[in-house]
Amino acid sequence: MKSLTPILCASLLFTGCVATHHQHAHDHSHDRLHGDENTPTIRGGFKIDDRGFATIPVTDLEFANDPSDFQFAIIADNTGAPRLGVLKNALRKVSLLQPEFVISVGDLIDGFTEDETAINLHWSEFEALIDQLDMPFFYVAGNHDWSNDTMGQVWEQRYGASTYHFVYQDVLFLVLNTEEARPGGFTPGLSDTQLGYAARVLAEQEDARWTFVLMHQPLWGLNDPEGWKALEAMLAERDYTALAGHMHVYDYQRGADGQDRITLGTTGGYSLLRGKMHGEFDHVTWVTMTDDGPVIANIEIDGISDKYVVPPAIRETFMQAPVISVSPWFDESGGGPISVPLLVTNHFDHALNFKVDIFSNPDITVLGDAPMGVMAPGETSQFSLIVDAGDQSDVEPLRIRANIELVLEPGNIIPWTQDLRLAPVRREALNRSQIPITLDGDLSDWPSLPLGGGGTATLADGRPVNLEAEDGSFRFGVQYDDDHIYVGVRVRDDEVASASLQDKHNARDFAVITFDARSADLSASNPAQIAELKDGKWLMMMAAPKGETGELLFGDFVPDGFEAIVRPVQGGYVAEYQIPVAYAEAMQGENWSDLRLNVAINDIDPSTRDLGPVIMGWQPEWVEAPLGAGLFKRSED
Repeated sequence: MKSLTPILCASLLFTGCVATHHQHAHDHSHDRLHGDENTPTIRGGFKIDDRGFATIPVTDLEFANDPSDFQFAIIADNTGAPRLGVLKNALRKVSLLQPEFVISVGDLIDGFTEDETAINLHWSEFEALIDQLDMPFFYVAGNHDWSNDTMGQVWEQRYGASTYHFVYQDVLFLVLNTEEARPGGFTPGLSDTQLGYAARVLAEQEDARWTFVLMHQPLWGLNDPEGWKALEAMLAERDYTALAGHMHVYDYQRGADGQDRITLGTTGGYSLLRGKMHGEFDHVTWVTMTDDGPVIANIEIDGISDKYVVPPAIRETFMQAPVISVSPWFDESGGGPISVPLLVTNHFDHALNFKVDIFSNPDITVLGDAPMGVMAPGETSQFSLIVDAGDQSDVEPLRIRANIELVLEPGNIIPWTQDLRLAPVRREALNRSQIPITLDGDLSDWPSLPLGGGGTATLADGRPVNLEAEDGSFRFGVQYDDDHIYVGVRVRDDEVASASLQDKHNARDFAVITFDARSADLSASNPAQIAELKDGKWLMMMAAPKGETGELLFGDFVPDGFEAIVRPVQGGYVAEYQIPVAYAEAMQGENWSDLRLNVAINDIDPSTRDLGPVIMGWQPEWVEAPLGAGLFKRSED
């Protein structure tokens, strides 16, 4: 398994222009003016030489030029495996558009260090980038900018407060720091001090014509994080827009109070850049403030998008099922050519174009042509890929890329890609436990731990590393009963780091399981990206040694009833997980049969910290794994 945030080396040509929209009813018939050839007509601020004609070659001269209207730009996350050059290019384009000011949603520098010299160098490099702006730039603190107390102190020395507000044209901008109480990003929230400040500011600015709330982590999308409900209650009687970043996936939500909550994508931060359907694109957000409220446009590589990016109904359809589905290639066939079904389904109410590219592979022979075509709404077509790996048991996966276009109307096309990898995979058995299993971190009630990993390892930067056999390996088992699915993991680690070393968010030991209880035809191609986690397509439980019972990291993503315990043992630690069977039943029904699972560990040895975190997985990360890798089939009772 490679780093949880692999660095993509990509460059983006940021192009596009901006148009603003105002709620004015125009009569676009030609104006009838009356004058003579020697007297220009003055109307709507225009001095027009109409040459004495009764009409002029222009539509209604009334236009939106209210002096209280203004425009500003917002940049999204730049770090979290930044792609060099993207932010610089984006800021150059923003300067050409000349907004009144620019503001961010955090993650401006790489951070995660306690070296003050390095921190100040990061900020100096960032300031050199924003020097090209011709207008003010407002800072917002992200978890990369406020990773630990030292970074917080440097922020205050350089920029002052991280929770602050300003008013422009009777519009209130309230900036909050979701990292201040517990730096680093694991447990975001708003402290009582911040809430008190917000309450005072909102009371003082009760007549503001609109309020923008800016923060790094979208607290409204997490599992009741500290402070959000209280802030939401304070905002209840006013018009506002809440904006955040952090997820690297664009998401538009309308709250129960009717107000917009928008999570921005990226402006150079890590992203697979699979397109607007996935919410993965580099952009800046352009806001025009009008008397009727803000008008929001997203400027990205393909032009301008409104605040929805993709119409909500189409996005919802997209998230329910993939257009291209390929069945896993299970290795029970015993070698030789095998026919793998490839299904193309147009779930939308619009025509769809598709083309499948199959990349050459020295280990796998593919017979026949790659499918392509045009699909009518609701149409389904099935194709077969004839593949042959001979008698090889370990082959490089066959890379398949589907290029898809949804044609909303002529000239309005939503494109995206879908990447798949195909190779022979083993389907594991999920057996009913014969001995009752208790979630206690004691594996004595487990008959065996038949599966394991640790033979292949990479550093967080992708470099391979050789490990001693007694360090950095693990064994695990999976069992179920009427109420729960259990995963037991025994980690061999000669130096357990039970607390974060603070200069890196993954600089501690932990064991993580990723799992998807949808049917195999859906889970087999799940790339386990944050967008799908946020939408509940898969779940992650990251358990770290701490004290006698351990700590569940990123617990905001874990629903109630999902539990983990980590206990130290001689030569390492044990992690035990409990997943409600009700979760599988909700995904597949009472007769559920499939579970896709992966197990990985992060190993950091403080005495050799120059080596860096080492990440090992039973299977590769799903975004790189063959279709169906890690699929378990429930055995009969």
